[in-house]
Amino acid sequence: MNGEGDDSEMMDQLRRALVSDRPPEALMTAAKASFTWRAVDAELAELLSDSSTEALTGVRSGDGPRTLEFASAASSVALEIVESGPAIGLRGQISPSGPTEVVVESTTASLTLAIDEDGWFNGTVNLTGNIRLRADGIVTDWFSL
Repeated sequence: MNGEGDDSEMMDQLRRALVSDRPPEALMTAAKASFTWRAVDAELAELLSDSSTEALTGVRSGDGPRTLEFASAASSVALEIVESGPAIGLRGQISPSGPTEVVVESTTASLTLAIDEDGWFNGTVNLTGNIRLRADGIVTDWFSL
């Protein structure tokens, strides 16, 4: 036709242009890897102690909460873990206080908890496996629940 009445070719081209294919797997892998650099400025807080790996000398029972301590040059994180069925209770403190929230990250999900003015946070998570804590300017080593 003369172009005025037959728009089907143009509509086919438009349809093909708007159909989004999944990006190549290599591109997705690179994008996910680059996402980890979003907090490259955060200082790593290394694990100093974990009550689950320390010998309990003179203690009757190891049924109490698990405690972990992390430290960096400028900050420290004290964490208490209490298992209660499938849910896990976390209570901790970041010193010095300053951040207003802490993100509890696993390899598959994350959860944000509020931090009060004294640096304390408290919450229940349903995450499993390896997790870490991230707050403004600080990130802990990965640890296993």
